[in-house]
Amino acid sequence: MRDVEGMSETESSRTTKLPRRPSIVDVFENFFGDDIVRLSPELVEKLHPDRGDELVDHIDAFLSAAADSWFHEDAVCLDSLANPVLVANDPTEPKTTRRAKQVGLMHREIVFPMQPLAIDHAIFGLRYPASLLSWSQVNHRLLRENIFTMIRRPNFATILDEVRAEQLLRFISDHLLESGPEDLLRRITPEGGDAEELRLAVEASVASALTDAVSAGCVRSNLAFLDEDAGDIYSALLNGDCLGDTKVNEVPLTVSLLQTLELPAIADIADQDFVAIRQESEDFAEFRDSLSRALSKTKSALDQGRPLQDAFGTSLDELRYKADQLRHAMKDKKLLPYLRKAAQTASVGAAVGTGAAAAADIAKGELLPTALAARTVAQFLAHTLFALLFYSPPTREERLLRFYNVLLGPA
Repeated sequence: MRDVEGMSETESSRTTKLPRRPSIVDVFENFFGDDIVRLSPELVEKLHPDRGDELVDHIDAFLSAAADSWFHEDAVCLDSLANPVLVANDPTEPKTTRRAKQVGLMHREIVFPMQPLAIDHAIFGLRYPASLLSWSQVNHRLLRENIFTMIRRPNFATILDEVRAEQLLRFISDHLLESGPEDLLRRITPEGGDAEELRLAVEASVASALTDAVSAGCVRSNLAFLDEDAGDIYSALLNGDCLGDTKVNEVPLTVSLLQTLELPAIADIADQDFVAIRQESEDFAEFRDSLSRALSKTKSALDQGRPLQDAFGTSLDELRYKADQLRHAMKDKKLLPYLRKAAQTASVGAAVGTGAAAAADIAKGELLPTALAARTVAQFLAHTLFALLFYSPPTREERLLRFYNVLLGPA
């Protein structure tokens, strides 16, 4: 599996032209027979129990089928914390979506694995499918265009078989308990717990990390962790600390840095812009190439001991230059000729208007040069302001600049 840094521009362009696959949005729309923007969570919560069971069955069938579908070559699979209905009506959902969008600055498709909805439905009723509908409404554009994709999270024990999975889990857990990083063990084990509780906590964390790795393997994609503890356990696997000389493909630089950066302005990019920037394949390829070089510089600065945000901020010279070029192009190539034309029109209009007024003033014997000049300036300003009010910058350039501004922060 290659990460995006290894993709050629031709490959990048080709991945953006693949046909759209069905999404979770289609499941809701087909079930209710209406556009998702007109649906409401209350519709789900008021379903008859039999119809509710039917909806959950449709969702789980879709999630299982989606895991066997094709995915973009540079797809990234998030961990289990990205499940939008991990907790029904989860107030932290925007943070999860924001991090997914940050990874989406470099990668064409972001995969959200989730456990079968029937598990939560059996315990909590229709709250969970209602919550999934709410999340799907907010992100429907990204879901429709397969920028966000939902799949069923597989069980690594089922794939390996129960005996082999138990052996692997015990081996890794023993290694962590004996020689794992102390700060990691403190985070994942309960304070004051006995030996059995410690083992259960470690095994649960290891099982979660392994299941996330299997999720990424099933969709043939890279893996990004929102869960810091699971990410550290997975890093131990990557480094061979738990598996001797066995090595796993390294997590791409773009994934490991982008999902940890603080980019709050990502929320300012509308979903339709996320979709549209990918339809402009050459623009997206140019943006990703520039960001990839910035992240490489960031990694070098991190290796020298600099803090992440500071290292990233000092690596953005190329992006600042390109953003300035865009701003310059938008002003000089579009706005100024438009205003020049408006100024010419305004000047002629002002001359005609003031000429008629001057004739009237002359007839009264009241012509004053200062009044004539003031009237001319006032009409010119009025025409210029009118032109500005109706000026709209080019959508394509404005959209690309928005992406750069997310990385550059406040001007």
